[in-house]
Amino acid sequence: MLKLFYRVFLFLLINALLRSQVLINEVLASNLQYMEDDFGDYDDIIELYNPTNVAVNLSGYFLSDDPEYLTKWIFPEYEELSVLQPGAYRVLWADNEPHQGLNHLPFSLDKSGESVVLTEPDAVTIVDQIDYQNQQRDVSYGRSRNSQDVWLYFPDPSIGFQNSTNGFEGIALEPHIIPNSSFINGLMTVEIINPDPNQEVYYSFKQTHPTTTDNPYSEEIIINQTKILNAKAFRAGYLASETSSALYLMGQNFTLPVLALLADSLDIWGAGNGIYTNYLEEGPQWEKSCLSQFIVEDSLMFSINSGLRIQGRSSRSRPKKSFRIFFKSAYDRDRLEYPVFGNSAPQSYKNLVLRAGYDDDIQMTFGTLIRDPLVSSIWKDLGMLVSKGNFSNLYINDQYW
Repeated sequence: MLKLFYRVFLFLLINALLRSQVLINEVLASNLQYMEDDFGDYDDIIELYNPTNVAVNLSGYFLSDDPEYLTKWIFPEYEELSVLQPGAYRVLWADNEPHQGLNHLPFSLDKSGESVVLTEPDAVTIVDQIDYQNQQRDVSYGRSRNSQDVWLYFPDPSIGFQNSTNGFEGIALEPHIIPNSSFINGLMTVEIINPDPNQEVYYSFKQTHPTTTDNPYSEEIIINQTKILNAKAFRAGYLASETSSALYLMGQNFTLPVLALLADSLDIWGAGNGIYTNYLEEGPQWEKSCLSQFIVEDSLMFSINSGLRIQGRSSRSRPKKSFRIFFKSAYDRDRLEYPVFGNSAPQSYKNLVLRAGYDDDIQMTFGTLIRDPLVSSIWKDLGMLVSKGNFSNLYINDQYW
């Protein structure tokens, strides 16, 4: 009887040890264009890995993004999902849309940082936990291939496969430009704040993101004409920071607001991947990151990282093209919260359309750009449903558009 007890105890102990070796192996909390699910959505991803040489059944185990609420999601009694074969990976979509399938979780991940926790069926014993900090879009955070206790940032995620060898210790912190975008009428002194003394900041007045071949920042910068200023931080063993940008408009006195799209010029006009050059291309893969800024009467009303695509059908072939701006959490915030069209209109937006007004003249050789808004206004006065619209000056980097 005693021998049987020891056998049972040993079996339970080995089973528990095997289960406890299942690892949270890689997370992608800012999935912009890396991998889409079966519904065409680019959602957050959690990857589990079984490093043992036996199959492990996780039925009844819990997964959560909150150490204070460990039981947000339970592995179902479904072998295809809950049983991890030796050396196998399990991909789970953290999209807060559990109705989309068993591998879709009832929570999403915060790109600014939080936790992922795997817990035993007793809802108390934590099997594995990872606490991560601010994430960059399409950069995953995972275990080093050489040491499971070391976590690295991977610019080339490997969800569902062995982790890449191209990993980085961290991400450099984005520098801050003071003052931000504004109108100027004389010399402007600009300072770039470096939030980490262990990193170096480089800047340029070009319409491309800075590299270490550009100007190292060491003292205040004097601006004396319309210019875009870009700054970026670099640190050995770290991924470069996001680019910080500001636009200074010299001697302008606009009566209309200014909408500025600050982006790498190669993403706009580059021969291979520029959206203006390749204007017939569509879809998420032809969405480029930009900083959208809105200036009203010399006040910066909003500044938000966003996505930019060419908008329209037949207008794509015209010299002046329309744009659509997308607001997503992978860039910054998932909505623009600002009364773009006044307080009587919606205050929150997922995207905005910038119409070039090409359809004002059928021959497209000249026009006043008011035919479409005039018709919309008349239609609205008749009590019909129309889209809201306002005129604005547009800058693409330091070029008036």
